[in-house]
Amino acid sequence: GGLHFIVFDDSADVGTQGDVGSLGLLGELKVSLRPLLDDSKARVEGAFTLKRSISDPASPGVGYLEVSIWWEDTAFGAAAFGLPALTAPPMNETEFQAVLGRLVRRLNAMGVQNPERAFDSLGAAPDTELRQQDFSAAVDRSRLGISLDESARLFNHMAGRVQGRLQLQHLRLELARFSTTDATQQAQTEWMRECIALIRDAVRRKKELTLESVQKQLGRESGGAGIDRTRFSALVRVYREDLSEL
Repeated sequence: GGLHFIVFDDSADVGTQGDVGSLGLLGELKVSLRPLLDDSKARVEGAFTLKRSISDPASPGVGYLEVSIWWEDTAFGAAAFGLPALTAPPMNETEFQAVLGRLVRRLNAMGVQNPERAFDSLGAAPDTELRQQDFSAAVDRSRLGISLDESARLFNHMAGRVQGRLQLQHLRLELARFSTTDATQQAQTEWMRECIALIRDAVRRKKELTLESVQKQLGRESGGAGIDRTRFSALVRVYREDLSEL
């Protein structure tokens, strides 16, 4: 997903035809929000080039637009405006696996040797009953890539598996299931490495096509709006047709 910005001159007279040209258009740009989908702590910010028309690859730059975009939890956002906080829906199993998997991957990336023991500071013994507030605070302090809303719903989902209470030992078991020592996770990691090796080999064999030249061509065709799954498939297909099915 992303945002499409249209910048126009508000002092211009708006015509009666309702077309974009009647708005006194100065420029436009598209900004990808993909980093926000991968990490709730991420920010998309910078000075992005405005073009007269993003549908025309030859359109010249007409200036810059500085943007800064980030997530804010619903409960905190509502409180800031004096509104009642909304009750978040319960987490289903698919979302649970995605969110906990993201948390464990971040722990691995941070060099945590035993992800299942990452929250041992919350309890003195395995049978210590954990509090949701303490768990969410620990997640937030560690910047593990999930929001406060997600951490609260994650905790409640795990607690729901054991009669509404979550002990430290139960949390350890859930984290261990998603760690790199888990057989399923190992299989997925190995598949990913094989895919990367195939792509690297295909690129190496076609020496006349540099990645930079292909990326520039795709950027011109897409208006320079970043790379999504479709454009990534087009990129690898240049080097080997069947790689786009990975």
